[in-house]
Amino acid sequence: MKRKITCILVMVLMLIMLYTMPALATTGTVNTETLNLRKEASTNSEVLTLLNEGTKVEIVLEEEGWYKVTYKDYTGYVSKDYIKISETASSTSSNTTATTLQENPEEQTTSTTENNIVKKDISVRLIPSITSNVIENIQAETPVDIIAKTNNWAFIGYRNITGWIPLVVLEEKTNIENVPEEKEEENQEETTTEEEKEVEEKQEEKADQAEETISETIYEKSVVKYVNSSSINVRSKPTTDSEALTGLTKNTDVKVVGESGNWYKIKYEDINGYIRKDLLSDEKQEVTSRGNVDRQEEKKKEKQEKATTVEASSNSSLGEQIVAYAKQYLGCPYVYGGSGPNSFDCSGFTMYVYKHFGYDFRHGAIAQSKLGTYVAKEDLQPGDLVFFLEYQTMDEIGHVGIYIGNGEFIHASSGSGYCVKISTLESGSYLKRYDTARRII
Repeated sequence: MKRKITCILVMVLMLIMLYTMPALATTGTVNTETLNLRKEASTNSEVLTLLNEGTKVEIVLEEEGWYKVTYKDYTGYVSKDYIKISETASSTSSNTTATTLQENPEEQTTSTTENNIVKKDISVRLIPSITSNVIENIQAETPVDIIAKTNNWAFIGYRNITGWIPLVVLEEKTNIENVPEEKEEENQEETTTEEEKEVEEKQEEKADQAEETISETIYEKSVVKYVNSSSINVRSKPTTDSEALTGLTKNTDVKVVGESGNWYKIKYEDINGYIRKDLLSDEKQEVTSRGNVDRQEEKKKEKQEKATTVEASSNSSLGEQIVAYAKQYLGCPYVYGGSGPNSFDCSGFTMYVYKHFGYDFRHGAIAQSKLGTYVAKEDLQPGDLVFFLEYQTMDEIGHVGIYIGNGEFIHASSGSGYCVKISTLESGSYLKRYDTARRII
């Protein structure tokens, strides 16, 4: 009897909290030039629409590297890498929530009238937001009791806890017979130990990962290590989604001054940043076979590189002048067919900048992609032209800009901003669309 009274009191308190709590919606902002909204959580899935940088979406669910979102009349999936959690905003007042629940009592059900099955592993949260604190983790096929519903969330009861989960993970099964109280307690005692142990292990693992990411150790003496991959990024923070400070090629030596979890803290020239531990080795890597012919070819290449040092230095100086001149036009509006000085399209901008230095170009990215000589991406220098595929068809060159160094380029953008701006080659749309580069000077 005492147990029943206690359960009723807890339920009443939870419902009072529900009536006074506003329903929350997690808002995300697109942080890349263009982003595909897909029908399913797969890069092979149908594209429903394109989202521009700065577009806000409502996040419904988090799912293995994807967010399920709503945007206007669309509901679909976007990659988590290109969404920034910008705010958790109240989508309805507390009075509205309470009134809605009172006017729609069928949405307020207890375990005696409605029982549901969780379709997938999910976290129970303190408030209806994916950024809220996690109270408990529930495995797929677990039955839960719905206490109330509001917007895209369900307030549920599970064992001795209550909290919020997204409605989309529930599979309704009504009119399930209640298990007698004493028998239910026996079943709980049999299964609680193993399930709680598994949840505790997952929580400890997450806590260890979080602690590993946050803690940082600085060495008393720096050590030299070498890049063991063909091309890597030096990051501003020990995370793969942080800013890329510069790119390094295979066998480049760096000073390791510390570590943070799975990352080394490094110093390269005047740059301080982070590189994943698995991308650095204690010794240089073999880049050719050990045959005599390969070694001779390597020596020949070294001689050629030395012979062109003076010429490359001269070209680099002119390239930096071109970059400095191009930056004077940052913020100038994008206008299709524009070729300066007050407005530009992409090829009109490169044509105008290079004309200042005595080079005459034709208008058009495809025509300009046939000028000069080919340059590999890892060999780019300031002043080189960089070309990208058409973002809609991805079948021919549709955009051009001027490389400025450190993985960035300046261009007249027809995307967000519609102006001359600086973008990165290392992530987002331009990483996927990059096609080739040409050296003019």
